[in-house]
Amino acid sequence: LGRNRWQRGASEAAIALLTQALDLTAARRTDPIAARLHELLSQIHEQQGRVAEALHHVREFLACQQRIHGQDTQRRVRALLGRADLERAQQHAENERRRGDELATALDAARESERQKQALLAQLSQQSDMLRQLAREDGLTGLSNRRGFMMLAQHSLQLCTRQNIPAALVFIDLDHLKQVNDQLGHAEGDRVLVTF
Repeated sequence: LGRNRWQRGASEAAIALLTQALDLTAARRTDPIAARLHELLSQIHEQQGRVAEALHHVREFLACQQRIHGQDTQRRVRALLGRADLERAQQHAENERRRGDELATALDAARESERQKQALLAQLSQQSDMLRQLAREDGLTGLSNRRGFMMLAQHSLQLCTRQNIPAALVFIDLDHLKQVNDQLGHAEGDRVLVTF
């Protein structure tokens, strides 16, 4: 509703609705929704010439994005730890099968091995998804790399076309980054990029 009001020229009504929605997200810690709300509020304030408010909402948008990225990283770590646990469990099942002399024990171990194989296949599928995501992200900044950008751009353009929303693309160039690298070293240049 807030976006629609803004697009119809009712900026103040849009700000009120979006701020109200933002207050609701604060209680529920829903960072993806809060990020979108901050992004819309920054656009409206920028359009109205309120640079300080726009900057505040851009910073909040980036903070939400960082939290989302941190949650994704935690999920990846849990997946890797789960894989290690699965491998340990698989090794244990293998040892039990070797020690077992009776047919019933061997059959039980074979069933366990099959179950673990299925769990491992599911884990490998998750890891494959994680690797696909890592292939779309820049290792230094965590932002989308070219592949990720192209996928996002294509999706965004399709969405804008379907919803008849104007689209814009902004390119940013950091001036004098080569001088920072030459004078202070590439590690400092990397810190500048990450900070920016």
